[in-house]
Amino acid sequence: MRVIYSVLIVFLFYTNFAFGQTGDNYLVGDRVYNANSTIDTRFFQPEFLEKLILQNINKVRAERGFEPYERNTILYQAAKLQSEYMAEIEERTEVNKNKNLASTSLRLQHFGGSGIGLELLEKESFKKRGIYFTYGQLAENIAFGWFNSKRDSKYLYSDDYTLADIALTIDNGKRKVYISFILGTFLSENQGKEIANRTQSHITQPALFPWKRLSKYDDRVCRKTDRLENISLLQNALVVNDNNEVYLDFDNARVFKKFLRERKDGIALDIITSDQYACGSPNKVNYELVNRGTRLSTIYSNQFWRKNEVTGKYVRSVKVPLGQIPEALASSYYELNLLLIQDNHVCKSIPSSYLSSCEGQYKQELNVLADTVTINSHFNYKPKADSTQLSFRIPFEKKKYTYKTEDIEPFLKLLNEPDFIIYELNISAYSSIEGVQDENQMLQKKRAESIIHALRKRQKDSIISQIKTEAAWEQFKEDIRPTQHNVLASMSLNEAQEYIRKYNLSKKLEPILKNHRYAQIDMKVTYDISGEKEQDFVVSKFNKAIEDNNLPLALSIQKYIMVKIMNGNYSMAAVFEQDIPEKSQFAVLLMNKLWLEIKGTNGSIRDYKERIAALHKLDRYNEYIAFNHALCQVKFESLKDERQINDLQNDIDRFYYKSFTKETIDNLNMRFQFKVINLADSLDNKEGIVKERLEKIKEIVDIKDESIENSLRLAELFIQNQDYEFALKMLETFVENANAPEELIYTYLSLCSRFEEKMLSRKFARVMRIAQQMNPDRYCSLFDGNHFSLRVFENPQIKNNFCEECSEPRITKQVE
Repeated sequence: MRVIYSVLIVFLFYTNFAFGQTGDNYLVGDRVYNANSTIDTRFFQPEFLEKLILQNINKVRAERGFEPYERNTILYQAAKLQSEYMAEIEERTEVNKNKNLASTSLRLQHFGGSGIGLELLEKESFKKRGIYFTYGQLAENIAFGWFNSKRDSKYLYSDDYTLADIALTIDNGKRKVYISFILGTFLSENQGKEIANRTQSHITQPALFPWKRLSKYDDRVCRKTDRLENISLLQNALVVNDNNEVYLDFDNARVFKKFLRERKDGIALDIITSDQYACGSPNKVNYELVNRGTRLSTIYSNQFWRKNEVTGKYVRSVKVPLGQIPEALASSYYELNLLLIQDNHVCKSIPSSYLSSCEGQYKQELNVLADTVTINSHFNYKPKADSTQLSFRIPFEKKKYTYKTEDIEPFLKLLNEPDFIIYELNISAYSSIEGVQDENQMLQKKRAESIIHALRKRQKDSIISQIKTEAAWEQFKEDIRPTQHNVLASMSLNEAQEYIRKYNLSKKLEPILKNHRYAQIDMKVTYDISGEKEQDFVVSKFNKAIEDNNLPLALSIQKYIMVKIMNGNYSMAAVFEQDIPEKSQFAVLLMNKLWLEIKGTNGSIRDYKERIAALHKLDRYNEYIAFNHALCQVKFESLKDERQINDLQNDIDRFYYKSFTKETIDNLNMRFQFKVINLADSLDNKEGIVKERLEKIKEIVDIKDESIENSLRLAELFIQNQDYEFALKMLETFVENANAPEELIYTYLSLCSRFEEKMLSRKFARVMRIAQQMNPDRYCSLFDGNHFSLRVFENPQIKNNFCEECSEPRITKQVE
C-alpha cells in the first residue's frame, strides 16, 4: 500500500533532533528516509516512525477542524520510559512495576511535570503474513487504530489537549513495537512548583483526617459531575458578606441533589491570589495538587444539607455557608474557585467567569415554492412555429362589396389565436337566393377579392388564394323548412327565386336571407413567434393543453413561461392570461400561476395566504402546496397550544422525506422554532417547550453553512437560555474570519471563560490577539477582575501577551 504525504516542508526542533519532509522523503538528523521504505528491524529507526505516527494523527485532526498537537519534552520522556518498560515485559500496560512510576501521572511528575496527562498505548507487529510493512503503512496502522477505537478517539477528536508526544520501543525479539502516546495541556508542565512549594504553608491547608484527603480527577468516579450542564453558574452563586464569610446561594437545589449523595461527596473553596500569576515568573501554582491556592475545608454532603439555611418541606434552593476568607487573603485581590468533589476526588474546579451579550438577526429567505416536478413531465418545452388551418365567416352587408383591413380584424380576434402568417387562402363567397344570379356572382367575387386584398395588407409574405362563389341554396332549404314557407324547400333554385319575386317575399324572408350572405374563409397559416409575438403563441399553447387535459405538456409550457418571466423576456400578461379551471387536477398549475404572480409583482405572501389555503383544500396531497400552506401558518398564524405546535411540527418533519432540499425545510423549520420560542411566554409548560425547541435547532443548524449574522442571532438565543456550549460552537467557526465583527469576537472570548479547555487552547490565544488588535483598551480591560479569572494566565501565550501589551498590575477588583 502506497501512502503519499503532501505537506509543506516542516522543521521541528526537538532537543538536537531535526525532522523535515519533502514528498515521501524525510530528513531525520542528517539522513534522508522514505515513508515507502520497507522496515528492516536490524536498522530500525524509531524516531522516524514516531514522527510519521504523529503526522498522521495531526493530519486527521486537521481534517476535523482541530489544532495540531505541539510536542513536549516531559511528555516524551514519560512516554519513552513506559514504552521501554512494555517492550521489556512484552506486554501493553499502563501500569509500571516501580511504585514511584506506577501510573502515567507519577511518570509525568518524575520528569518534572504536574502529572496532568492522558496516555494511549499500543503494540503492533512489523509484518503481516510474513511481509514487512513500510514505515508509512505501520504509522498509519498505529494512528488509525486509535482513531478507530471508541474509547481513544474521543480524546483525539477533542480540544481538551494541546500538547502531545510519542515514544516507541522495539522488543528484544524484534517482532513487535510498543508505543506510548501521551496527551497533555499547558498545565502538564509545572514550572511554578518549586516557588509554590516554598510558600506552601501559605497556599494550602492539608486535611487533618486521612479519609478527607482529596485525589485528582478520575473519569470513572466523576461521571455525575461530568454530566452537569452550565456548571459555571454555580461559581457565580458564591457570595461574600461583610464578615468575609462565603455563601453558596443558588436557586436550584436539584443540581446539588444530583451529585451530593454519598458520604465522600462534597464541595470546597480554593482561593487564589493575583500575586500567584504575576508577570516575570512562572505561575506560583503546583499543579500536582488538587487545589491551586488556599483550600478551605470540604463541606461534605451531610453537612451541606444540614447547613442549608433554606428550610421547608420542599427545598428548591440552597444558601449554604462554605467557610471564611483567611485574614491574610482578605485584604488582597483573590478569586474563589469552586471544587466539586465525588468520592474524595476533585472532579471540577470552577473559576469565575463573565458573559458578554451579543445581538443578531436571523436572516434566511423563506418563500413559496413552485411545483415543477409532481406532474410527470420529462421534456423541456421549446416553442416551434407550427402550421394549422383556421376558419371564420364574414357576414356581408347588403350591397357592400369593399372591405378594409380594419373591417376584418374583429373577426380575426374572435379566433383567439396568436399572430400568424397566411400562406394559403380559400374564400367561399355565398349570396342569398333572391337576387339575380349573375349579379350575385359578380358582387361576391368583388367582396372576396376585397377580403384577400385586406388580408394581404396585414403581412409581407404573399398568399396563395382561391375564390369560389355560389348561392347559399342548401342553407336556405335547411332554414326555410321549419317556417310557413316550407314549400320553397321542395322547389328548385330557379322555381324558388321565381316564387319569391312573384309573391314579393324578399322583405318578409330577409331575416333568413341575410344569414346567407357571407364569406367562408379557410386559411392555412404558420404561427409567427418572432420577437415579442412568441409570448402570445406560448400562452395560447398552454391554454390549449389545458383544454385538452394534457397536464404534462401544460406543465412543461408553464415552466418555460416561468423562466421567460424571471429573465424579463415576457410581461406579466403571460401569467394573467393563463386560463386554468379551479379543479383539483389543475391545482399544481394554479399554484405555479400564483407563484409567478407573487414573484413577478414582488407581492407579499401575506396577501395571498387565503388563496394558498384554498388551493390546499383543493388538493391536500400536493406536497408543494402543503409546504406553502405550512409556510403561511408559520409566518402569519398565531399558535394557541402545544397540540397545534406538535401538529405543525409533524407536518414540517414530513417534508424532509419529500422531494425538497434539506436546506429549504431547514429554513422553514428554523423559522418555526423561533416562532414557538417567541410565543412560549403565553403557553403552558414554557420551560419544557423552549428546551425542546432549542434541541430542535441544534438538529437543524449546520454551523459551517450559517452566516455571521445568523450565528450571532443563534448564539444570542442560546446564551439567553444558558446553553453556553452550543453558543460557543455557533461563534467558533467565524472567530478567525476577517469579517468577524468585534461583538462576535468578544462574545466568543466571554464564553471561553466558562470552559477551561478553551482558555488553554492555542486558538483562544490567537483570538485574543485578534481582540487586542481590534480594540486594545477593551482587550486590556478583560483582565480587570470583572471579566477573566486569573486562571486565564495558565495559558502562557495569554500571560506573555498581557504582560507585553497591558500595564501591570491591571487586576484591582476586590471580591465583595
